[in-house]
Amino acid sequence: MSQDNPRLLQALDFILNKATEPEISVLKEAIERRTGSSTERNLPDIDFAAMAKKMTADLQGRFEAPGDINPMTRRMVANMIYQQEPGISEEELEILLDRFVPDPAKLKMGREKELPRDVILSMLRQFVSYSLGAMPEAEKKELIRLRQDWAAAYWDAFSQDTQLLVREFLRGGLDEKEFWTRVYRHFESL
Repeated sequence: MSQDNPRLLQALDFILNKATEPEISVLKEAIERRTGSSTERNLPDIDFAAMAKKMTADLQGRFEAPGDINPMTRRMVANMIYQQEPGISEEELEILLDRFVPDPAKLKMGREKELPRDVILSMLRQFVSYSLGAMPEAEKKELIRLRQDWAAAYWDAFSQDTQLLVREFLRGGLDEKEFWTRVYRHFESL
């Protein structure tokens, strides 16, 4: 690395000391596109997620009863994507739409129905153990080795109902026995 390149030093300073998480995410995607390691099509630098959020907020503000405007927002974002990438396949479009305008029902359910029950329960045990500071160091290191952001990924996989139970338990609103009783009851209802 050249110490004489002030633009490079400014960029590094920004990345290491000033960039927010969303900015880091944008930088990461840009680097992936530049190096060819991105699995997504090379779409122009349009922030569809931000546009979708803005549209949703604007539309909800225009209606007295917001209702379900997600399908409308998805169609609008799909039209924008088609304008930028007319040859995109339906499968690729759905992947992008799910990323930029996720279905609220899917978000509410997390991935609990997609994963085997024993897997999601194991994830829940690990998450709770970690959150309470009771996870063995070796297990923690192994999870971090496998995926740096494993705790966030686990949390996102849990449904809103499970997240609510976890929050209540970690805040002391439920004892351990009642927590696991409610967890198993929840999973029986799926």
